Amino acid sequence: DAGTMGVTAHAVAYLNSYDPTDKSLNYLGDVGSSVSQPFSFKVPANQNLVLVVNTNNSTAETGTYGFTISGFPCQSTGSCSQQCAHTMNVPTSPTNIGTFAPGIYMNYDPMTARPFGLGESGDTLTGSCWLPCWRNGHVDIYLVLDAPAYGGKFMLSEFHQWLPFPAMIQPWMTYTDDDVYTELFSLQKSGILPGNYKLDVIVVPSGTAASTIDQIVSGAAAAPYYKWSFTETLP
Repeated sequence: DAGTMGVTAHAVAYLNSYDPTDKSLNYLGDVGSSVSQPFSFKVPANQNLVLVVNTNNSTAETGTYGFTISGFPCQSTGSCSQQCAHTMNVPTSPTNIGTFAPGIYMNYDPMTARPFGLGESGDTLTGSCWLPCWRNGHVDIYLVLDAPAYGGKFMLSEFHQWLPFPAMIQPWMTYTDDDVYTELFSLQKSGILPGNYKLDVIVVPSGTAASTIDQIVSGAAAAPYYKWSFTETLP
């Protein structure tokens, strides 16, 4: 709840402690945009969560704001799809959901959910991905980055390596029905070439042929999938 602060309050979550001299240390996630909206992150068992609310202005601000912390939908044992109160259906038809600015929004309706967000702390640019549990089967998840400044498209592997696409097609996650909220990358912003960037988050039924992913990216696939696209321009 932005309260009377409007867009001048920005919430950031940290694990165990917050160091104002190194805002990337122990970073878990942030609201993405200084408005009233949910954001999510994972806190390991028996650890502490520190929530820091900063002002976006260089001058001191006074006002009210609020927040609610909700628990995790899944317990520690068993498959997530058996335990989650809310799940997203495995895709059954080709579904290109749209192109958006980065900003995670947790929702179990694929048309409303926004699974990718960016956070900035000083010169550090952090990308995070959230996706829920899955109903009626398992899925494979692919992440494809279109980076013209670097000469083409790249795919993030399960080992967090950027592979040339479509020469190498590997899923980021395979055969999962579990929820995920994790950091994808943390980069020095000043070291990234300026330009337009687009990240496709693609979910397909587990076992979908790798060649189908190239068709999904190009918009020519008839197989079932969800695809969210997120664009960002770096100066």
